[in-house]
Amino acid sequence: RMSPDETRAAMRWLAGFHALFWEKGNATGQLWTRGSYWHLDELGELEFAAVPKSFANRYMDEDEWRRLSAAAKSIDARLAGRNATMPADARSEIRHRTLVHGDAKPENLLCSGQHGRHVQCAGLDFAWVGEGYGMYDVMYLLWDQRTQTMVDEHLMSYRESLLQQLPAESANVYMPHIMKHHFELCVADFIRWWVGY
Repeated sequence: RMSPDETRAAMRWLAGFHALFWEKGNATGQLWTRGSYWHLDELGELEFAAVPKSFANRYMDEDEWRRLSAAAKSIDARLAGRNATMPADARSEIRHRTLVHGDAKPENLLCSGQHGRHVQCAGLDFAWVGEGYGMYDVMYLLWDQRTQTMVDEHLMSYRESLLQQLPAESANVYMPHIMKHHFELCVADFIRWWVGY
């Protein structure tokens, strides 16, 4: 588990990585069309279909799972940069999208041994890099945070660092409510994947 200083440094590193490719897309075409490994591709569809309709556990009751299941394809479409009614092969919207690391867990972020603002991080293992919203990486890194207050603090830290590195025209339209919406979509999608995994 990362210390708070390391998590803040990781947020700065992710913000820099995302800013570098902000709204540029997968120009080379040699990366994953979608960054991360939990979207609803063919394997994701199979994992999702294998979960019983009556699934429940101590975190989610049967009704919550039914609602999440019903929304899964729409959530996936939104995270692919399309609205829910567009066909899967439709060109995705590039606004607010970037290249994502795709597996931004603590084990893939090497942090210096310093403390406070002097901690620096660097990413490792770029096997899942592809297009997506930066919140894929941020949500995955923050998955083990214990309180909503800590999550909110790290989200604001990420956004502050990102906005400092984006061109003004991009920074001015990446509002907190947009970032939070992307974050919440990523959380719902990750829960769907986690249940099927």
